[in-house]
Amino acid sequence: MLDLIAVPAVRAYPRIDRCRQWSPHRSGDGCGEFQRPPVSSHTATILVTDLVGSTEVRVRLGEERSEALRRDHDRLLRQVVESRGGTVIKCLGDGVLASFAGAADALTAGVEIQQVVHEFNAGQAEATLKLRIGISGGDIEVEADGDCFGTPVVEASRLCAAATGAQILVAEVVKVMARGRGGHDFAPIGALALKGLPDPIAAFEVRWEPRRDETSGPAAELPLPSALQTPWFSYAGRLAERERLEAVYKLASAGERRVVLISGEPGIGKTRLVAHLARQVQEDRALVLYGRCEEELDVAYQPMTEALRHLLDHVPPGVVAEHLAACGGELSRLVPVVGAGPPERSDPETERLRLFEAVADLLRRTSRWTSVVLVLDDLHWADRSTLMLLRHLVRADPTMRVMIVGTYRDTDLARSHPLADLLADLRREEGSERLALGGLDESETMEFIVARAGGATEGPERVLTLANLLLEETDGNPFFMGEVLDHLVDAGALFQRDGRWQGDAEMIARIGSPRRGARGRRPTPLSVGPRDQRDSDRGLGDRYRFRRRGGGRGARSPPRRGGRPARRAPASTAAG
Repeated sequence: MLDLIAVPAVRAYPRIDRCRQWSPHRSGDGCGEFQRPPVSSHTATILVTDLVGSTEVRVRLGEERSEALRRDHDRLLRQVVESRGGTVIKCLGDGVLASFAGAADALTAGVEIQQVVHEFNAGQAEATLKLRIGISGGDIEVEADGDCFGTPVVEASRLCAAATGAQILVAEVVKVMARGRGGHDFAPIGALALKGLPDPIAAFEVRWEPRRDETSGPAAELPLPSALQTPWFSYAGRLAERERLEAVYKLASAGERRVVLISGEPGIGKTRLVAHLARQVQEDRALVLYGRCEEELDVAYQPMTEALRHLLDHVPPGVVAEHLAACGGELSRLVPVVGAGPPERSDPETERLRLFEAVADLLRRTSRWTSVVLVLDDLHWADRSTLMLLRHLVRADPTMRVMIVGTYRDTDLARSHPLADLLADLRREEGSERLALGGLDESETMEFIVARAGGATEGPERVLTLANLLLEETDGNPFFMGEVLDHLVDAGALFQRDGRWQGDAEMIARIGSPRRGARGRRPTPLSVGPRDQRDSDRGLGDRYRFRRRGGGRGARSPPRRGGRPARRAPASTAAG
């Protein structure tokens, strides 16, 4: 039978290395006999941690502060373990016992635990944590209550006791089972004679280094949200607006929280402008978040939930761990957060305030790691709760490196709309501004045409003629200009010859635009019925429908966001 004497490293862990647990049962003849609880067996990798000097820390800090430190310790470790697919079997005061299905996952968790604790200590004045870790693997037995026992548990406990502060010791079997996965650095320690085990164990130290200082930001560009992942091609027009957004971002990245609200009619290019900004700040290794309000969905905080999911997927675990230590599980009201406990229950107003503070706290902590650009699209469809949260963020810590960009249709905004009240409030907030988008002018329209053709066009005179036609038909709305160009290509008025796009001026003037069919002029191949049929053949359905614009002109409504299918048009371009 294995030695069952408690190990100093795990003295606070009741029965962590036991071999069997028996319970008394009376048989019919009155004789006492024992039955073993139901168990199951499987192969696992066991990780055991111990907080070095926990008694001295408790005496020095006192019970209240020590208990708060213990809760921070438990949150940090649980989040790392679960993020690597492990299971915390038990938290036992000054350490944890965790189980992993794979050896490489356990090794990575051990390294990340040391890194996260190191980062946590950097923000503490005096209450620091120092952990030692032991890891072993093999067949274990698991009881019905989830507790486990077996030789790997004993070995991991003994290795933990043999380690020094901030050290990770592993049995050779773990190194073999990992088979190089994770790229960990193993240093041989030699054979260790561990208490209670009959034979010495070949052990290795897993070397680790602190992660990059969070103030230095991410090591590489961070991925953009899918809604902003547009092709990287030349952008036509909006030079003044682009320069202004770039200037605002520089202020935000320097530590001045900024807010920009971009307005304009449908199809004017609000989201395209924001996508262009996103590509620029991505090169600066900023974290871009995106959330869109949906007309058909009446879900509270929907765009913020979408944005926070992207944030949680890409920030370091230490940032989230620090947030959980400060705010607990309040954020789990919106998104699932690994390692978060249940949010505190109170009256609705208090719960909402705690949620708002938690969102602001996470953004603030993330902005210490890298600049953040939060995009909230189509705010004219936002629910009241989302707008209340936005108002709170605008009034939060003015020093966080966060730029909030909102877009909305001013054509769809009535005075009674909740967004109208927010816009009025923001006029008085320092660091907030509006950016109204109008149609492209003549030079920008020429730039739009050249960019859409990939630069392969005829002389500037013909480009100017076509630009004037587009301006007359569309008032410089980039989406409608693209529709007109597509129509002219479909009709054969624009065509490629010898690798260059050319146009038949007489045919262009005669055919005009697809909107003329809606204005009672010459019917075109793109009038409502035939175009809907042709679009169905192309898999487009009836997404394009005529509407009325100011001045009595007919026009097409832009399709819902999500990308337009490729069509027989000149090369794609970023418009307005």
